[in-house]
Amino acid sequence: MKKDRSNPGLEAITARLDEIHMSSADRLNARAALAQADALAVFILGAYLLCLLLFWLVVPIFYALWRWIDTRLTEYELTSQRLVFRSGVFNRKTEEIELYRVRDSSLDEPLLLRLFGTGNIVLYATDSSAATFVLRAVKAAADVRQKLRAAVEAARDQKRVRSIEA
Repeated sequence: MKKDRSNPGLEAITARLDEIHMSSADRLNARAALAQADALAVFILGAYLLCLLLFWLVVPIFYALWRWIDTRLTEYELTSQRLVFRSGVFNRKTEEIELYRVRDSSLDEPLLLRLFGTGNIVLYATDSSAATFVLRAVKAAADVRQKLRAAVEAARDQKRVRSIEA
């Protein structure tokens, strides 16, 4: 009888079946069942690998979509006294920082944000609840930073406040 050499597991089971006293029809049925089980295992492995691949492709797309929606729903409002920051998709959060409390600012422009003409403005304040305040993905960030700096100076002049460097 010709043995299948393509699968060592199937070959071992076939050898064991030859040792057991079975009729040739039963042996053929057992071999057919083993071949079907082997094909099913390959199919399940393929389906598993496809699901794993799709997971690593789909999850980043949903994450990027979520970040885009979150960024689009973020609002900044600059008044003469304070900077108001509203963010959130389902739960809205509002933060305020008094302009006269802003000590310094910096501009952060990573490559990905520069490609879209945006940047992050980082404000350093004397406020204990929000010592660092980040305005994310602001269009024309350098211009906005200069306007913000002028508004901070005007608020300090109006309140007659000057910061003392330690």
